[in-house]
Amino acid sequence: MQYTFTNISLEEDVNGGKFVRTTACRAGDPNDRGFSLPFFNPEIIRSVEQCAAKGETPTFNLPAEIEEVTVNCGAVYCRRIQTTGSDGKTTITDQPAKDSSTGKPILYKKIRVHTIFQYAMHDAYYVEGERKGMRIMEDSYDAEGKPCKVPAKAFDLDDLGRPIRNYMRGWSPEERKDQILKTFFMLAPEEYQNQPVVATEQPQQGAQQTLENAAQNLFGGGAQQQTTAPNQAQQAAAPQVNPLN
Repeated sequence: MQYTFTNISLEEDVNGGKFVRTTACRAGDPNDRGFSLPFFNPEIIRSVEQCAAKGETPTFNLPAEIEEVTVNCGAVYCRRIQTTGSDGKTTITDQPAKDSSTGKPILYKKIRVHTIFQYAMHDAYYVEGERKGMRIMEDSYDAEGKPCKVPAKAFDLDDLGRPIRNYMRGWSPEERKDQILKTFFMLAPEEYQNQPVVATEQPQQGAQQTLENAAQNLFGGGAQQQTTAPNQAQQAAAPQVNPLN
């Protein structure tokens, strides 16, 4: 899947740390309104800062899979209140969001986070018949739109036959949970730690300068996690190129 990231802005958390707010949309889908997705990767932050210094509007593309998952927080948390000023700037406060009917903090033991990954792939070869051992080629198009043949790809599988995921650095479920909690949530006071919790929260949400080098090696050396087999559409869209271009 190819995603395009726009509405990019540089923000600060309550401790003065920087992150990048974006809107992620499926590339080529005019009906996709997108969803908010904050980036904490230093490469992205640095590139957005460079664009801002030049007065340029950043945008970037990312060939990868994005999946939303529910994770356990490990303790009870409250979401931080966020305010928006007249200049459109969002400020993350150190105050917990409260239930308007009870005046008490809204509590969370689970949150929903987005993960970004690519499926581990290898060149596909015929395994039987007259072409056994030969590379499989499939129809495609070159940069000029002319038909051509390219090597077919196959999934790298684990011992149970499931495709292996390579998570983008900082975007595995556990890494993503830690960063989202640090930025948008605060640990609930001790008296709330043993109370029942029902909420599950999803993280918030001209010439353009492409962030050509913003995410070099973002998938390199990352942790691998195994998953169940994707459907046929996912297989067709499995990414095979660099994280950003």
